Formats: sequence, C-alpha cells, structure tokens
Amino acid sequence: MIDSAETRIPPIEDPLLRRIVGRDVSALGELYDLHSSHLYALIWRILGDQFQADLALTETFKQVWEQSDRTRSQFGSSLAWLTRTARDIAVNRLRPNQFAAPEKMRKLPKMEGVMGWHGEIMEAISKLPVEEWSLIEYAYFHGYTRTKLAEYFEIPVEAVKTSIHQGVQSLSVRLQHIVGERVAPIGSLYLDELAALDAVGALDGEDVGEFNRIAPNVNTETQREMARYREVAALFSSCCVCEKQPPAVLRERLLQRI
Repeated sequence: MIDSAETRIPPIEDPLLRRIVGRDVSALGELYDLHSSHLYALIWRILGDQFQADLALTETFKQVWEQSDRTRSQFGSSLAWLTRTARDIAVNRLRPNQFAAPEKMRKLPKMEGVMGWHGEIMEAISKLPVEEWSLIEYAYFHGYTRTKLAEYFEIPVEAVKTSIHQGVQSLSVRLQHIVGERVAPIGSLYLDELAALDAVGALDGEDVGEFNRIAPNVNTETQREMARYREVAALFSSCCVCEKQPPAVLRERLLQRI
C-alpha cells in the first residue's frame, strides 16, 4: 500500500528546525553553533581547501534556511539531512582534476575522530572487507559514482553495487544501537541496493531518475529503512578531523545575508 503525501511528510520534530521554518534567524545561528565544526571537518576532508570549504559551509546553512520547510522523512534526522547537504555541496565543488584515481584496495583509510561514536564506528568499519569500505569511502568522500568506481577499480559495475549494498547493510546492523533497529526489509533487492547507493552518493545515470521516481511512493516502513541507510552515512562525518575551525566571520556574514 502506498502512503499519501501527507502521511509521508512528518511534522518537523527538531525544535530548531521548527523555529527556522518560522523564519527565526537566531535559531539558524544556534544550529550553526551546534553543527558547523563537524560539518566543516567533513567538507574539508572532501575539498582540502579553506576558501572552498568556507563557501561550501555557508552554502549548506543557506540551503537549510531556504529548504527547512521541505524536510522529509527519507532524510532521517536533522543531522543526517545537514550532513548529506554538506557532503553533496562539497562534492559538487570538486574540480574535475581533483577526481584522481584512488589507491587500489589495500588497506582501510587512516581516520581520526572527534565525536564520541568514533571508536564504535571505526570498529564497525574495520570489520568490513577492505573492498567494501574502499568503494564506500571513495563514493562518499570523493564523489565517485558506481560507474566511475568500476572504471578505476577495474571491476564490473554490478560488483560495485553489490559490494556497497553489502557494506552499508552490514554497518546498519552493527550500528543499529545508534541508527535504530531494522523495522522491515526494503520491498525488493533492487530498491534496497539503490537505497544503499543513494546513501553514500554513488548513484549515477538512469539510477538517479529511477530512485527519485520510486522513493517518494513507498510505504512508511520502507522510507524508515532508507532513512537508516542515510543515518549510517551521516556517521562517516564523525570520522573526519580538521584542525581548522570555520572562521568566526562566516557565522556573522551568513546571518546578515539571509
């Protein structure tokens, strides 16, 4: 049974987001104070450039201000939505020559954490086969779609899809005490695989249109499961560390210009 649009769009539970929907500028400032540091670390991990990172962080919170009334259940928590927004904006700012060929699947990437879940997340990641995490890492942090991953790692596209799906699924089970227990399996293996690819930003080509066509029309339980995958992906940001902090002037400029 397909839920109605009204059923699929839940009330905004985050008090700060409710205030932002009500155009409370001070609420945006509070949200910035809560999340800007680790979002900046994620953006820096992707871009490695302060000027671009500053622009991407500002764009993230401007988008929150402009789209807060369109928060939907498939994004999961407000943190998952913020993290996904920041990740996508940063990846879109990557220059073509920054898409360098990744190292072949030899070892897990070295990462240091800044959040309390870091140890648990790293332990869960360490239990994945190296090829699964390597594909997830280069999709999420470097913007590689599954076609590009297949090209650089010299493996079939279907193998990329299968490995990413298995990796995201394994992490969702191992981290279920953080992202919640699985309610019910996603309706079909095809949709489950697309949801996993979407969570790490690896969809490409016709997959994007197909997923965007199917996702809004699934039932509530399936949307919850897709949101869990995005919650898992949001936890990757806790594995990023950046000695630099967003310049104080960014907050002031942001609040002045919205």
